[in-house]
Amino acid sequence: MFTTCDAAASSTDVFAGCPLTPKLATQLEDDVAGVANAPDPLGGGQNPEWATEAFSASPSATGGVVHVTLGFGTGAAPEKLDLLMVVQGSVLLVDDISCTGGAQNGTDAYSPGWLARSVCAS
Repeated sequence: MFTTCDAAASSTDVFAGCPLTPKLATQLEDDVAGVANAPDPLGGGQNPEWATEAFSASPSATGGVVHVTLGFGTGAAPEKLDLLMVVQGSVLLVDDISCTGGAQNGTDAYSPGWLARSVCAS
């Protein structure tokens, strides 16, 4: 499940159980390093989990994009994310996360300040 792949992590490699490229895992770990009570950059701290979840894909020969919509419940704007997928060693991995409809260089996980704006409300 997208929002809980890191929920049971107890080691320093928090995202070892997640289908992420090493580059993205390192970036997400760097985003929360040294931040007391940092929110989980993948949303695994949601309690309860999302009221609704919807996924659609735009595949390509090298990976593609998975469009994710996570609903908080009636009356609340859903969170909309795009997961940039790549094939590495015949495995499909997430290489970047950005807000749906956002400029790749301004709303993606590699832009400075991702943790502060990682909720992508539509």
